[in-house]
Amino acid sequence: MAEIENARHQASFDHAWQDSLLRPAVIAALVGCILVALTSFVSHIGPGLPPAYINILRITSIGAALVGGYTTTMLVRPGQRQRRSATFRLSELGLILFVARIALWATVEGWPAPAAMVLQPFGVFLTLKFIINGLFILIAWGMAVLVTNDFLAMGLQADELADLEAASRPISGDDHRIQSDRGALVRRFSERWAIGGMLLIVLTAASQVGMGSNGFFALVRQDIAGGVIGAAIVYFVLGLLLLTFGHLAALRARWQLAKLPSESTIVRNWPFYAFGLLLVVAAAAFLMPLGGTFRLAQLMGLAIRAISGAVYLILGLIMGLLALLFGSDDEILEEPARGRPEIAAPQIEQVQPAEAPPWLGGTVFWIIIALLLGYATYIYLQGRGVNFQLILAWLREFLRGWKQIGDAFNEWRARRLSPEEEDSGKTGRSRVRRWLDELMLGRLPPDEQVRYFYVSTLESAAEHGLRRRPGETPYSFQARLGTQVESEDATAAAHLTDGFVKIEFARQSTEATAVPLLKRAWTQIRSALAGLQEEQPRSDEEGQDAPKAE
Repeated sequence: MAEIENARHQASFDHAWQDSLLRPAVIAALVGCILVALTSFVSHIGPGLPPAYINILRITSIGAALVGGYTTTMLVRPGQRQRRSATFRLSELGLILFVARIALWATVEGWPAPAAMVLQPFGVFLTLKFIINGLFILIAWGMAVLVTNDFLAMGLQADELADLEAASRPISGDDHRIQSDRGALVRRFSERWAIGGMLLIVLTAASQVGMGSNGFFALVRQDIAGGVIGAAIVYFVLGLLLLTFGHLAALRARWQLAKLPSESTIVRNWPFYAFGLLLVVAAAAFLMPLGGTFRLAQLMGLAIRAISGAVYLILGLIMGLLALLFGSDDEILEEPARGRPEIAAPQIEQVQPAEAPPWLGGTVFWIIIALLLGYATYIYLQGRGVNFQLILAWLREFLRGWKQIGDAFNEWRARRLSPEEEDSGKTGRSRVRRWLDELMLGRLPPDEQVRYFYVSTLESAAEHGLRRRPGETPYSFQARLGTQVESEDATAAAHLTDGFVKIEFARQSTEATAVPLLKRAWTQIRSALAGLQEEQPRSDEEGQDAPKAE
């Protein structure tokens, strides 16, 4: 019974394809070519790394690729079904990482002291060199497993072999079960191989330290390590060889399923013929007068500098925005002692060059982020089947409803306004303009802010019947203004006048710490002038009632 079961398993398994030992070795060599270029690039950017560490990176990574390929080939057999689990593969990775850890201790880092292993276990085990080595191992193992799975899927599957063994059923194209799309598998491998080739070229160009020369044997004329150039050549040759294996698998499956007569020597000698042809092509390419990759390395360096500059610019804009949001300019200051300004010789102020406001970069940045976020949301929701026409119609109705509410409120407000409120509404535009001026006031230099405080005070006083007379000095106007307001308001007017005289006549610059105090005085004077406007209509009404009494 066991022999019958064993024979059944043997009949449902493609031993000729699945038991190949050459294919996992070729796949491991293909992955190893990329790792050689990657380790060469790491040694190029880190010249202080010891050569022994670079060799350990290459050996352990290529070994992990070889183990991953052979283990995947073994697990495809029917008798290994119980081992096809994530636990088994994680255990495999753990053993590989442990071997790499021992190799690093024995060759590069040295054996740690027992006290250090007890007191600092994480610092001793998880070193930076081991973490980098672990990343290399994961990359190599994952690539080898993916490629090996693709090639194992190209062989004859159990259901296809069962159809071939069923002698009672007619063999036809429509009678077979779902077959593997081997053409799609070959195309997927070719895409991955091309992407790896582009990465290999980029790493090779990044490892170049000087400008090469053109001509015959151009590959040896480049200022690149010979191992990297050899890895690039071997990578493309092995990739083409694996492509021929994939096409052979597709042809072989077609011959077997159609029960066409095929010569076994073709399948057996196919790798040798393909490899010989590829060697001829590689030799011809090696002798061609190819160009160098120094310009590509320069372009890569320029692109890296541009990307890093953009990242630093974005980070600077974000930090500037945070400083504007959380920074505060209002400080509690002690009132300086009042004194007569000293008149000094006039000095010509140097005009500072115009600079972009600090909030401009952050505003542009957040606008761009909002646009990108909105576009991404639109693409995502559209892909999820959301109908934007209904959303736009609802949004139009929503805005129309709010517009109707606003119009109704304006009509109600117009009916409720008194004549005095209508007259005051005429000056609404000037109030809005004044509010905008105050909003931009903090962006002005300290001297310009003080000038604005004084000039706006003169305008406000003129609106309330205290216009400055022709030829009247600032101190004379201050004395006349002090008779119309309270003593505290008169003191505030004196402080503001002193600050203006220092700038305009004494040619002395105002310190930034004195601006908040002058702004407080300016606000106090404006409030006092607004109080005068409320008292003046009452006196006018009393004057109109006097003739009636007479």
